[in-house]
Amino acid sequence: MPLGNFIVWIIGFINHVLVPFIFAIAFIVFIWGIFQYFIAGGADEEKRKEGKKLALYGFIGFFLMISIWGIVNLLVNSTGFDNKSRPALPTFGDVGGAGGGFGNNKGGTVLTCSPESEYSPAGLSPDECCKRAFGPESSFNSSTGCTNAN
Repeated sequence: MPLGNFIVWIIGFINHVLVPFIFAIAFIVFIWGIFQYFIAGGADEEKRKEGKKLALYGFIGFFLMISIWGIVNLLVNSTGFDNKSRPALPTFGDVGGAGGGFGNNKGGTVLTCSPESEYSPAGLSPDECCKRAFGPESSFNSSTGCTNAN
């Protein structure tokens, strides 16, 4: 696995598995603390104190995670690291429909000619974009995308 794919996998794992898991743990701790305080500790002052402490820890965990998440989003959006600020480049190879452009992965060499690509600012049609990227033997077909003759 190339390093770039590994980093993307790690970031995806953190965003889609680890962070929701930590939020779930904080929620369970909070709910367990509420249960200890109101139900299990109804007559027992020690259980009420323990429940209050757990509920407070769960709330603090939520507050810290949401605060850090907000700070990270502020930094990402203010420094230009979000996906909207990077230029869209033509994609060669198996693009799998990524980029929302004219290319796809049905045979031949593929190019995604999105409106943000280096070919589109000149107002080129999809067919002209293909010819400029691959040469005069290239063409655009709505079912196969941008392909060359080989």
